Amino acid sequence: MNINEGTGKFLFYLALAITLLIVVNKLFGKSQEETTGLDDLAKLAAKGIYPTFPDSAYESYANDFDSALDHSFGSQDVDMCKKIIGDMENEADMIKLNLAYGNRFHFSITGMGDYSMRQFVRKQLTGLLGGTGDIDALNDILKSKGITYRF
Repeated sequence: MNINEGTGKFLFYLALAITLLIVVNKLFGKSQEETTGLDDLAKLAAKGIYPTFPDSAYESYANDFDSALDHSFGSQDVDMCKKIIGDMENEADMIKLNLAYGNRFHFSITGMGDYSMRQFVRKQLTGLLGGTGDIDALNDILKSKGITYRF
């Protein structure tokens, strides 16, 4: 396949724009969700509610959660997501999981961008006809534990 000069330039600038988007997004500041999460952790600590796990566990959970969702065409591992959410014992755990997840860049046939955990769950688990059964199941687990966070 021959790529003419115009197509080559377009592809170069497209790759450059995507790279710049990723770099700029990683370099600049905390997201509003992160700032709020840190404030909420401080409020919970004042009430005697603390995270259950070390930071490294939340990083691992966040990576596993992301991997379980990061599949196209409905092949997400919802059971893994349910297990991870089920392991969270309190509100502080959910906030720490959210902070560990942060914003992650995803590129797929349905679009690209940085997504928080909540945004990525909604993107990946909302059915083609708008169904939210899997999201509701995750929220039910949280509700059963008295955790107010919702996807």
